[in-house]
Amino acid sequence: MFVPKHKRKDNLTSVGDLVDKSTGQVYSGTYFETSKGKKFSGTSPYSSNVKELENIPQDYETPEGGTLRAGKNTYDVLRNDKAAFDLKYTATVPVYFPANIGETDSFKRYFARDKKTGKIVEINTGTYKSLKIKEAKYYHPGYDIAEIVWTITGSVGDIQNGSYIIPGVESKNRAAVLKAEELLPGLSSYLTNYTQFAR
Repeated sequence: MFVPKHKRKDNLTSVGDLVDKSTGQVYSGTYFETSKGKKFSGTSPYSSNVKELENIPQDYETPEGGTLRAGKNTYDVLRNDKAAFDLKYTATVPVYFPANIGETDSFKRYFARDKKTGKIVEINTGTYKSLKIKEAKYYHPGYDIAEIVWTITGSVGDIQNGSYIIPGVESKNRAAVLKAEELLPGLSSYLTNYTQFAR
């Protein structure tokens, strides 16, 4: 690469405010800038492995179609997931309602909370796993997720057995929701029927 010295600025320093244009990874270190405003890694055009750089993108489109002002903090969340970083539009998580539960004493339920709106929805196993492993299918940085074990058989209410109390379906499910609320604030307001699906 040849750029005349009078048409570039050498030995500039990036402190994490530039990214590798081809990979999206944050770049910290020396760089040079041409008179046309293009930036490249290295102290000058004669450095080895020169890569084109660009400023951290300022805007991201959210799943709801709004715009999120990125800045460095948002970028830091996304920078390790190149695929999610590249997506301008991502699918919102599909709402799910348990059906065909089968003959079982309990089953797992999965929930996602939109960090921006606070809205909580129930999701299926596939969606939960996709968010958990941070696939680019959904805008995973925008969601909190949790799973709970939902009891559906046994006594609905608690049973007194001498000085002991055996928790019923309602108590077990309430306890499960309250525990999950540590990960998903507001879940107890969303999920209020603790005897749902009880047999």
